[in-house]
Amino acid sequence: TTSTTSTTSTTSTTGSVVTRRIPPFSELGRMAGDVNLFFNDAEDEHTAEIEVMIAEEVSRRKGIATEALLTLMAYAVDRLAVRRFVAIISEHNAGSLALFASLHFVQVSHSKVFEEITFHREVDATLRTKLASVLASAQEHSTDPSIL
Repeated sequence: TTSTTSTTSTTSTTGSVVTRRIPPFSELGRMAGDVNLFFNDAEDEHTAEIEVMIAEEVSRRKGIATEALLTLMAYAVDRLAVRRFVAIISEHNAGSLALFASLHFVQVSHSKVFEEITFHREVDATLRTKLASVLASAQEHSTDPSIL
């Protein structure tokens, strides 16, 4: 049988998983890709680098990356106090460049040596409202085996 919905999961460092029901993410019946958040700015604990990769070509351009990014961003703002997101994208990755532009990330630098463009997205009132609605439709599950 084919499922009419799939689940996108975001695992946090606090031992919980946030899931949202989304349209089918992989016609192959396996994980389509991943979304990650890194706290690697030693000067600002409220800044996180975010990235997404949809590895399965059949799963691309179906809204999965957008859904996964918004779910992780919602969790990061609500539970991890993130105030700024950073995305570093290859200048040759037109799909990701368009995706992050659609989420109102703003270009802040371009490394010709690494052929990468850095984008920022501040967490303002508009984004906070959008992310709150995303989180409201999510379910959180513990990954602690003693609770399961």
